[in-house]
Amino acid sequence: MAQHRKVECCEQVQRELYQLTRRDGLSPLRVLLVNIYTVGVADVIELLGEFPGLQAIVILSNWNGYTTDAKEYAKQRGVGVFVMNEFLGALWQRDPTHYEKPDDKQRPRKVPR
Repeated sequence: MAQHRKVECCEQVQRELYQLTRRDGLSPLRVLLVNIYTVGVADVIELLGEFPGLQAIVILSNWNGYTTDAKEYAKQRGVGVFVMNEFLGALWQRDPTHYEKPDDKQRPRKVPR
């Protein structure tokens, strides 16, 4: 994260929890890194209860993902759910919660239910 052009500082708060300070007037982000095979709504509920003030849940493994319902549930609560490459794009956004990585034809990526 420290190498990303929009990240000024990356501070580890807890084992999987980080506080990112972003550049260019963008707000800081409280980010949780997880290794859950498929993040579902129940996972989001549990993580939000365990980590108050969370703004992003980032799934680390390339083989893992999330359900559409989980992404929408989190988004309604002001939290983004991302796989890593989506999160790297979301860091550029003023409000990363709503960021969706476009596909090869510049359409938002669709996540299977």
